[in-house]
Amino acid sequence: MTHFMLTFFNLIYSKLFYLILPIALLQIFLVPGLILNFFFKYKSNIFSLILNCFVFSLVLNYFFILILTFLGLYKTYIIWLLIIVEFLIIFLFWKKILNNLNNNFQNTKLLLENLINQNLINKIIFYLCIFLSGIFIIYYIPFIKEEKLGFFQIFNLGDALYTYSQQAFLWFQGEIPPSAFLKPQLWFSNVSLIYVIFNNGYLEPFSKIIFILVPLYIFIGLIGLSISSKNILFLFSGIIGLNLILTNTYALSTSGYLEIPQILGFLIF
Repeated sequence: MTHFMLTFFNLIYSKLFYLILPIALLQIFLVPGLILNFFFKYKSNIFSLILNCFVFSLVLNYFFILILTFLGLYKTYIIWLLIIVEFLIIFLFWKKILNNLNNNFQNTKLLLENLINQNLINKIIFYLCIFLSGIFIIYYIPFIKEEKLGFFQIFNLGDALYTYSQQAFLWFQGEIPPSAFLKPQLWFSNVSLIYVIFNNGYLEPFSKIIFILVPLYIFIGLIGLSISSKNILFLFSGIIGLNLILTNTYALSTSGYLEIPQILGFLIF
């Protein structure tokens, strides 16, 4: 009977494991920022909105984690309680949130059409951007599925191995890393959020997804910047630069080193 119960529990847990992952990633990439943007009535193009949701989610998560750690409450059940509250807010306001997203989408469509049809040069540059975007996709795919590690990648380079394997683990244990006041902890703390949600500090392949998606967010940010600034050259030159980054800094682009995420930071501000 005991053996049957253990087998049944392991079977259920293995299924829930992959159900929990999307929820954990939504908490890091989207949900807190989406709620904040909704209540502040943020109106822009949909690409800038996606990037803002990501940025605000990272920052809000960091503040939550810092406060909970100070209080000794950075625990799995507390984080799950926070997630449930956030999803309840989305459930209660889903019509208004959906309407807000639709308005942003329609605004994006109008702004993009006006930008492309502004003159012949913009049309030519836009088609060149489509071509360059195809090259970006070709270069980006190997980052999603690494040749040796496949989809389940880990931090395996020098500083990244030290910072994310050790500092994020300290956050997971409810401790503020000794270097917290010397080295920014935004990324490290958000990595620890994956560990806390699963209550398991050895899930590096899931936490590394944050960095695998950074080049994609840079790409999204470039589109948003071009639309909001009404200058398609930002997109054209930005994609060229992004492709150069992917081809010339292969190991660094998604390794966990902060040089590439810094570019995303400059793009945001």
